[in-house]
Amino acid sequence: MNPIYADTTSLRSLPCVECREKHLKCTLDGKKCRRCRARNLPCIGAGRKQPFRMGTSTRLDSQFPETQTWVKTNAREFRLHNGSRGRAKRIETECEADGPASSPQPPLDRVTPSSSPGLAASTPTASSPHIYPSWSELLHHSPDGVPQQEQCGEEDDRITVQEACLLNYYIDELSHWFDTCDHQRRFEFLVPERAMSYPPLLNAIYAVSARHLCRLPRFRTKEGIVYRGQVLHGLTPGTAVEYMLQCMPALRAFHDTFDEDTRTLTLTTAVILRQFEEMEYDNEAGEEEGSAAVDSELLNACYWIALRQEVYDALLKGYLPEMDQNPQSYGNVTPANRMIMHASHVTRWMFEGKSQEGWLTLKEQERSLEEEVATQFKPLMWLPPNREKGEVFPTIWFRSVAAITAMQHMMLARMILIAESPFLAHATDPRLAFREAEGQVRGIVLDICGTSLQEEKTPPVVVNAALAIHLYGHYFIDWYERKALKRVIDRFSDARAWPVPKQLQDYQLSP
Repeated sequence: MNPIYADTTSLRSLPCVECREKHLKCTLDGKKCRRCRARNLPCIGAGRKQPFRMGTSTRLDSQFPETQTWVKTNAREFRLHNGSRGRAKRIETECEADGPASSPQPPLDRVTPSSSPGLAASTPTASSPHIYPSWSELLHHSPDGVPQQEQCGEEDDRITVQEACLLNYYIDELSHWFDTCDHQRRFEFLVPERAMSYPPLLNAIYAVSARHLCRLPRFRTKEGIVYRGQVLHGLTPGTAVEYMLQCMPALRAFHDTFDEDTRTLTLTTAVILRQFEEMEYDNEAGEEEGSAAVDSELLNACYWIALRQEVYDALLKGYLPEMDQNPQSYGNVTPANRMIMHASHVTRWMFEGKSQEGWLTLKEQERSLEEEVATQFKPLMWLPPNREKGEVFPTIWFRSVAAITAMQHMMLARMILIAESPFLAHATDPRLAFREAEGQVRGIVLDICGTSLQEEKTPPVVVNAALAIHLYGHYFIDWYERKALKRVIDRFSDARAWPVPKQLQDYQLSP
């Protein structure tokens, strides 16, 4: 270090070397301090102390023999157990094939075992068999966000920066869409883990994430889609379709597959792709999927999610639900799913002729659910709207998303039974009966919209509110009420990138 003379005011607080060793006060007098000038000593500024000691404290830096064997600190392998069946899968962390080594690049933000649990899948254009990537490869990528071409192994089939972002987006943003009535949150924790060993399921996750990311304006920039600081140059609306097409061979081979675990994963893939289909503007009716009953928690969760999706599609598009409603008994069904099944029964009745006998049966079923089940989902708070403040929707708070989902389906079913009752035309005063029914339906629609305000971050809750407006929004004639419903539709469209039905797109403030 070159000598630094204490000739500036910035070094007055730092003593020279001589004064520091003697623990004396160092007073500057020109270029030297008074003590150094009096003793004719060189006055060298000491500078700031180092916050650490250079070298080892035991002075053993040069005492190791040349034959010393050093322990390698980098992880040699990573073993991950992806389920209760089979042995733990081994993921290599070093390149096993000879070839030029790529220089390490800055790691992808938050690509860790917890956020992106080492899933490997083929790219949309890959056709080679699925293999696992090396753990170190997941943490290195090229500066421009394009994955490097070097590979560890015989196949070029590993997770890229884009796929890591899509997987993380599914875990953080989309998985809870499926787990609204599942307190174990299997689609958040179990599905990404099982997708490691089943590429079609992983591609389905990529497809639904890609479609949603491309539709949210907050992720769009001039460079392209940006997620967590990563510019995804190759992510376009067509990318989601490419990932979806990678799932088709597994779905076509479903009826020829007899392995129960594979059938369960295939059904899970179909459920996620059904969500992908609901996010499509030009939806077409999906093909009927069925399978033998399998004693699997994941399969059971898939069934109830598929049933909710079938209710939504049937009411939105106006067709008879095609899904088999098994189990017929309510014995082993959770309270929330009992209400969803009731909504499915009402939807089927609505498109099967609206018979009087069926209506009476469903009303009796509704009364039974209100007495036995609805009491478990009583709202924590219910406040009527303050009209003086311009409020339209009541304030309704529930204790969980599952309670909101269950009660919204219950209200949808009650609303349909009131509006489509076959006894209205046979009332003593049909005009008065229809008018009273319309008033009750309007109140239920406002209640459903009020519950959606509690959980704005849970898209299915807002979807159910938009579905209620889609069914009976034309019952509203008050300008302020229609304006409030229009705000719900706008929030449903802008915040969640969900396709708005044409009837809602044309919803005007004036009836």
